[in-house]
Amino acid sequence: GDGRGGVASLLWTGQCDTPETATILGTTGSLCFDAAAHTPTRLVVKARASRTEASTDVLEFPLPDDDGAHAWNYPGSIALQYEAEAVARAVRAGSIEAPEWTHEDSRAAHRLVEDVRESLAPSRPDHAAALAADVQTDKPGDFDF
Repeated sequence: GDGRGGVASLLWTGQCDTPETATILGTTGSLCFDAAAHTPTRLVVKARASRTEASTDVLEFPLPDDDGAHAWNYPGSIALQYEAEAVARAVRAGSIEAPEWTHEDSRAAHRLVEDVRESLAPSRPDHAAALAADVQTDKPGDFDF
């Protein structure tokens, strides 16, 4: 990075219906992954040239055809086919990693998750148990499906 640090605002919940989008805001633009964010089929890239001038590019990533032969736990899981195809190409080429997502990419992602986890964890050792208990506690507006 450039040493200036950064700010993040994150929302994750299993307690309510969310739009399932992911938006990354930067100083000169933004990325918006349409729903569902875990298998987006559309990415909107906005780049600002000035306060009055900006460009918008829309990238489409269609899901592979799904023959309906499998029951998926999560909508859009057929998109895992893209990852499987990348791994198959790498194996056929004799590689130990796929160029689309390298071992170092995985390590960087894990470091980021660990950094976020550590920054959110207070010094109390019982925090994890308290958080787990809170998640299991009924909240106003909760309902069973």
